Amino acid sequence: MKKTLLFSLLTMAGLGMVAPVAVAQTKPAAFPAPGTYDPFTPDPTQVRQTDGHAGSFQDLQGHWHAVQIGEYTAYKVYMNTEGNTYQAYLPREIKAFVKYPGDTLVSLTGLASHSKLRGGVFGMQQFRGAGLQMVDYSYTRRSLLERVVGTPTLTIRQAAGPWQEVPRSKNAFQQLFLTLLADDARSVAELKTGRLRPGRDAARLLTDYADSRVTQQLRAVGTVGRP
Repeated sequence: MKKTLLFSLLTMAGLGMVAPVAVAQTKPAAFPAPGTYDPFTPDPTQVRQTDGHAGSFQDLQGHWHAVQIGEYTAYKVYMNTEGNTYQAYLPREIKAFVKYPGDTLVSLTGLASHSKLRGGVFGMQQFRGAGLQMVDYSYTRRSLLERVVGTPTLTIRQAAGPWQEVPRSKNAFQQLFLTLLADDARSVAELKTGRLRPGRDAARLLTDYADSRVTQQLRAVGTVGRP
């Protein structure tokens, strides 16, 4: 493995520049303090593996850095810059991480409606564009039944505002998205039909909205719609 990973300008939306950096070897506060577990218990803040994947992470200041992404769960991710020892990081210690070629996991903290998630959780980014970002953390469910039939657990934010839950009820979902997409007549008309379902239609509705915004902007500068 190369000692230093160099990444040039990323083409993935929202990632910006990635600079190589050494991952700080700190002990996340939520893990047992060194010496509080017996010497035969593996250090829970580190794992050794040889099959990591190229990726990057965004620190709390918003900068992106090149790393190797190792094992990860909804509650922690193991990363390093060289060798085969991976350090654990918690959702509250970074903003996001990406395992190339495409999975983006975003740190969600302060989800007061879910007591077990108040310490933070990584959610899979479902949409980003037109000033909106939506993340799904339904994969944190452990039972097979919840994964198969459970309603997707979605959270959304506008620009850099606070995260808010996407309501599961049709009426509340309609009211939220009417507010978020109020400047697009087509989206508003579709929402008012009352036929949209939060888990099934949220991502598609946001994609259509973003496409419509791009078309509107192009028309405004006269690059589309000409005879």
